Amino acid sequence: MDYFQAGTSIVVQRGNPRGITDLKDLCGQVVATEEGTVQDDLLHRSEHGCDHEKMTIREYKTNADALLQLRTGRAVAVLNDYPPAAYLASDVKTRAYYQLASTVQYEPGLFGIALAKGSSMLRDALRAALDRIIRSGAYAELLQRWGLTGGGLAASSINAGSGSPTGG
Repeated sequence: MDYFQAGTSIVVQRGNPRGITDLKDLCGQVVATEEGTVQDDLLHRSEHGCDHEKMTIREYKTNADALLQLRTGRAVAVLNDYPPAAYLASDVKTRAYYQLASTVQYEPGLFGIALAKGSSMLRDALRAALDRIIRSGAYAELLQRWGLTGGGLAASSINAGSGSPTGG
């Protein structure tokens, strides 16, 4: 069941010392990423768009390890899902170190709650509850509180981003 939409954002050091605003700005730079993530895949695909110098993509076991590389200046950027990236840039404990390179989100898609295929009663109950929270305004209030209003949906959906049948 789909409840939110977001993409990938570029996280840089506070003050953006390299002036990075786009994936192309990462050409010729060292970029840290968590191995095996959609962000890792996006970096490897984006690297083909570099005209002169390829990115140096350093993969780490965890996102925390990649962020440490950025914080200590061993990388110029880390790619993250927008919600945790926005949190890093605004949380009192981390905002002194990180900021978003821009408001652009790459490859936005739907976030969802996974349920077993045969759980149609649970799926329908969850969807009805989420739609009620959306209609009540509580959903919008929560998104506002977390600075994520751009990812809000007008109503929930079932497998809208996967191309799967809606019966599952």
